[in-house]
Amino acid sequence: TGYIGNITITNTGDKNIENWELSYLSADDYDSIWNATVTYHSATIYNVKNNGYNSDIAPGQSVSFGYKAV
Repeated sequence: TGYIGNITITNTGDKNIENWELSYLSADDYDSIWNATVTYHSATIYNVKNNGYNSDIAPGQSVSFGYKAV
């Protein structure tokens, strides 16, 4: 009942991604999240934003965050 998810965002461009925020569909509820913050959640939409220390992604670099779904 539940699972651990991990999402990696990779900058494949040639400029920094600054202050990233990701919006995606998910019907799951999260018990916890790490390396990011949920800024919005409705029935099926999550907005997840950086935690400050991982706000920028340089070209060729990646950031990851994880969550526990229940």
